[in-house]
Amino acid sequence: MTGGERLERRYRRLIRVYPPGPRREELLNTLLDCAPPDRVRPTAREVGNVVRHGVRARLGRPKSRSIVVLAALAALVAGCFGAAGMSVLGWQFAPALTGVVQAQGIDRTVFPGMDVKGCEDGDEWVYSSNCADMPAFIWNPDNEGTRYGYLEYVVAPTAATLDHLTFTTGVRDRLVADGWRIGGDIRVHDGVDDLDTSVLDGTSAPFPSNDVETNVREATFWAHRDGLVLEFFDATGSDEPGGAIDPQATARFTVARSAPWWLWAMTGAGALFGIVGGWLLTGWISRRLEGNGPATVMAALPAWVCALPLTYGVLPLNEQVGRPWEEGLFVGLHAKLAAWPDLGFTVLNPVLVLAFGAFLPALAVAATIRRRPDGEIPWADRDPSF
Repeated sequence: MTGGERLERRYRRLIRVYPPGPRREELLNTLLDCAPPDRVRPTAREVGNVVRHGVRARLGRPKSRSIVVLAALAALVAGCFGAAGMSVLGWQFAPALTGVVQAQGIDRTVFPGMDVKGCEDGDEWVYSSNCADMPAFIWNPDNEGTRYGYLEYVVAPTAATLDHLTFTTGVRDRLVADGWRIGGDIRVHDGVDDLDTSVLDGTSAPFPSNDVETNVREATFWAHRDGLVLEFFDATGSDEPGGAIDPQATARFTVARSAPWWLWAMTGAGALFGIVGGWLLTGWISRRLEGNGPATVMAALPAWVCALPLTYGVLPLNEQVGRPWEEGLFVGLHAKLAAWPDLGFTVLNPVLVLAFGAFLPALAVAATIRRRPDGEIPWADRDPSF
């Protein structure tokens, strides 16, 4: 194969970024005519120009700016849903937490010489007495949003644990010595943390002018190591009559998985696939309906009506506070596909329903409209409106 033949083959691959039609051959001839005899591959400048103009040409309507905005919003929404879908799929293959704490001796590091109870012992400390039943995501206690599934381990109150600040500081120091990285300073709050991640600390502390005051104080911090996130809590004080030990004033810790590297790769691939797919699908609909004003209005109106609320619905990804940011990211992605029972959506996700409401009418119109018999509309004669 000669150098000119190799260059032509590479140019042909490059111009596929343009939509099918005579424009491709015109561009190929122009590139070959302008290339010097010794060139064997496209230059970086040529690649950049062809990709930039080809991506725009996929949308048709060269004088319209609104189609570019609509395609960008469609790509953003599709990218978020693509990332969410691949993330949820990937979490199904994440290693189970069962036995990890005992195998790594985490319970002995946190509570040396103490009787630690957890779901492996058959005690219903968390959502199920069977550790294997813990899903990747679970509802917050108030059913407002989700969080990572976790396993919880507790010890009975002792004189040492009731000195909550001293004991918590000791646990932190032992974890650091064992290779854990601390995520933040020790925090102290009112009440016992109910593990709700939608508010800072997720405490069961009373709200002003709503619930009674509490004398219970709890210290907490979180740490991470080797794909695990550990959150420690130690409470003291009592609301019991006569100052008896409060049953909830215990020392405990939870362990959850953090996202493995391959899950990041899957999520990124899903986002990229969604972005490209959203742009190309919008372009296909736009070119197919070009020159047909009524059909264009029928397709575009629902998309524009849903555009802003749909973009707002997919953008807030980090829906947790006081937690690792990557956990908030994956929980936010999961929320794009999960049901919202607190708002009455027990089966379908309202953001997903809104996305179908924006895209399905346009797809239906584009699929049923009759194509022009003369093929592609000449570039200079295209309808600029959208």
